[in-house]
Amino acid sequence: MQRVAEIRSTNRVGSVVVLTLLCLFATWSPSKAATEVVDGGIRFSYSDSRAREVALAGGFNNWSTTANVMTQGADGAWSVVVSLEPGEHEYKFVVDGQWIADPDNPATVGDYGNSGLSIGADGSLAEMKATSNTGLSPKILVGGRAIALYQYRKDDAQDRFELDRPNLDFDVDFDVRVNDDLDAHFLANINNEAENLEFFETRLNFDRGSLVLDNSDIFVQAWDNEGLVHSNDPLSLVGNVGIYDHAYGFGTAGARVRREFAGFVGELLYTDDSDTDSGFPGTDDDVLLASVYETVRFQDGRFQFQENTVSAYATTQANGGEDVLAAWLRRDLSDAIDQPLSVGALFRLDRGYRPGSLVFFDRDLTDSGRTQGQFTTVENSRERWLAGGGEASLEIGSEWKLEGEYLRGKSQLGDFSGVTTSDVELTTQIDGDTTAVLVQAESEAAALDEVDLDESQRVYLGLRMSKGWLGLDGGFSWEYQDHDLSPILTGLVENVENSMSILRLDLDRQWKSVPGLGVPGRAGLDCELFLFDYDQRSPWETQMWFDRANFWLEYDEHEVSYDRLTLLGGSDAFIWRPDLTLRVHEGKEVDLSYKGTLGSEGIGKTPKYFESLFQVRSRIVRDWGIYWDNRLVRYDVPVLGLEESFFSTFFEVAYEPVDGVSLAVSWGVDPYAIDGPVNEYDYIGRDLFLFGSGANATTARDDFLELGNAIRRGEELLEDENRVQFEARLEF
Repeated sequence: MQRVAEIRSTNRVGSVVVLTLLCLFATWSPSKAATEVVDGGIRFSYSDSRAREVALAGGFNNWSTTANVMTQGADGAWSVVVSLEPGEHEYKFVVDGQWIADPDNPATVGDYGNSGLSIGADGSLAEMKATSNTGLSPKILVGGRAIALYQYRKDDAQDRFELDRPNLDFDVDFDVRVNDDLDAHFLANINNEAENLEFFETRLNFDRGSLVLDNSDIFVQAWDNEGLVHSNDPLSLVGNVGIYDHAYGFGTAGARVRREFAGFVGELLYTDDSDTDSGFPGTDDDVLLASVYETVRFQDGRFQFQENTVSAYATTQANGGEDVLAAWLRRDLSDAIDQPLSVGALFRLDRGYRPGSLVFFDRDLTDSGRTQGQFTTVENSRERWLAGGGEASLEIGSEWKLEGEYLRGKSQLGDFSGVTTSDVELTTQIDGDTTAVLVQAESEAAALDEVDLDESQRVYLGLRMSKGWLGLDGGFSWEYQDHDLSPILTGLVENVENSMSILRLDLDRQWKSVPGLGVPGRAGLDCELFLFDYDQRSPWETQMWFDRANFWLEYDEHEVSYDRLTLLGGSDAFIWRPDLTLRVHEGKEVDLSYKGTLGSEGIGKTPKYFESLFQVRSRIVRDWGIYWDNRLVRYDVPVLGLEESFFSTFFEVAYEPVDGVSLAVSWGVDPYAIDGPVNEYDYIGRDLFLFGSGANATTARDDFLELGNAIRRGEELLEDENRVQFEARLEF
């Protein structure tokens, strides 16, 4: 009882702190004395009733402290009107001899943090980019987010709702303008769940950051755990990571440099995995021996090896010591053909990732009796892959863009250590039964060259349109990918070749008034057709949706999305996603939406996966809104024993008294959740719930026949999840 009381007490402390902060921020309204256009010019104002003397100094008066003395009004604010020419101007206030940037102007320029002001040709004030929002420094822009989540779950055993430990998450975001060329950014975080502590025991932790030098000569960007990189080639050699299209950079420390020279734009990137190496799985000789004995046959009165080579290869599921080096070189050739045309070359090298161990057996081909061979054991190794190619884009008129790309790559196993070899021989032992015995000679150290794992090429051709035919946005593309997999990777005797063709179509149309309905709306359709060509001998885990044997997929990202899980193993896969949104009431901002996902083994086949999302959003009265999200999913996968439908719902009422502050109460699993790497909300809440229940790519790869039970279990948990959530969120 004492411990329960302590927990409740600390939860109350956290609650009081959070609610106090939210109230303070929600009611905080700083005094404003902003610049404004008046008769005679621009009025500059400064609020400080305790100041004795205030003057305006700037480039327009040669930074004089006496040319534009400000006068104090009855309200205590100081002001002066100055006539200024169009253009950008720098200024500061001189308050009792101290130079101060305008605390009500978030835009600063120059190395000294002077306030900036831009005047248009008509004498109006033009908005400048905010670089500060704090009086502590004219070069610091502070933002952040505070989330307090209280979640009550139904305890069926006790037939009551129990409060989980509140999740209190605070982000503080700093943008620092060091000077006109150099900017810094870093984000710090407090989260009691991440630290597994009560809120009062937490601390402010560095989460991510970056530094950018950008001037007319060079662009340099350095970062730590921040996703910043999206290479703009169609196949995204770097970036667009995983099923949620993350930018590249999370979990790494790195830098990139971009520079223009001789008509080219070149960029170089290098990163190092910031996680520590998790070690090696270790060599399991028993696994190899089992593989070797499978090839042994009793023939001509003795045992003989039937295969020339047998191997076993094991890896860890961590990157650890991965380094990445990438480069781009592009050239604009528009002048040469009088059409917007650019061409480029790309390169990427990953090394030191996925540490593993290797053992393999080679039969002695000079031994006619087929009883002799040699073991090679590698205790430690690492993978690396190298890829490169070219890309081009051509704009046709103002509506069309044609893109193409070709890449070729190879993955290898190298960086070997602990390599030993030993001679072996099969003998016949008669001890009641006739059995084969492997006699092994003494091992000795050896050297080993790189071992090829996979060679692959990718081809892409796509056509994009913007407000083209019938006002549609979208495009069509074709991609081809093949893989030549070595026996080391597959465990087979010979190389196998697999390939995949992908046809994609996406269309989007918006209306100010939908014909026949008279309301604003939007409709879209995405289609993907996968045509697989697998060697019949290919092991299950070499399917191209698994990142284990496809190095084009960023390793360790969950690449098999939920709509693809039930389509694994098929020769074709067709996935299409229709969606429609209608604004049925403008005054109440009522939006009705439908989003569907259908997955089948080819066009015209019965869907194995059919998901429908029905959503309602509305601002019922001023400052109050509702959100209702319903999910109906149908599985039809006899091989998994999964032919069922499931339904789940989420309902939320939110109060938003001011911009950036919301208080919400909801029922069900929230489909919007924080996406860990990017630290932003995304429509992935149900995905995370189902993945966490075991219905994920790991289960699909390691034990596919168990996937049906895992999906059923996850969907039933989602369907039966009874939870009430109270969430307070502040963004500033």
